[in-house]
Amino acid sequence: MYLFSKKIKCVNCSGNYKGIKERDKEKYVCSSYSNYRTCVRHVIEQRKLVYLVANHLEIEQVKSGAVSSVPKTRGRPKKTNDQTQQITSKEISEAVNQINIDPVNKTIEILYSDNTRTFVSDDGIYY
Repeated sequence: MYLFSKKIKCVNCSGNYKGIKERDKEKYVCSSYSNYRTCVRHVIEQRKLVYLVANHLEIEQVKSGAVSSVPKTRGRPKKTNDQTQQITSKEISEAVNQINIDPVNKTIEILYSDNTRTFVSDDGIYY
């Protein structure tokens, strides 16, 4: 199931990214590249986008006071007791208005429904 279908745009060619299955992983690739080879090939794994959106939602839970803190663990926090609420795929999909991917500079900009954004460069810098 591709959670971000019709929400990912290519900054380079203004095309949409489409979901593909590659090596048993759900990924997205620019449809202009996939169909016509007129853009740059840059594949993004769905799990990376889910991770970024889920972290955003958890931070918003802490800010709103819904939970006191998110447990510090390596990678995605494990859901233990009632400290954090389970985030569903539907909530992750609905939290995002649009994702802009620049395949040349390898950056991702996620625009959320709450009018905030996350900007990630390929070297791991978050804004």
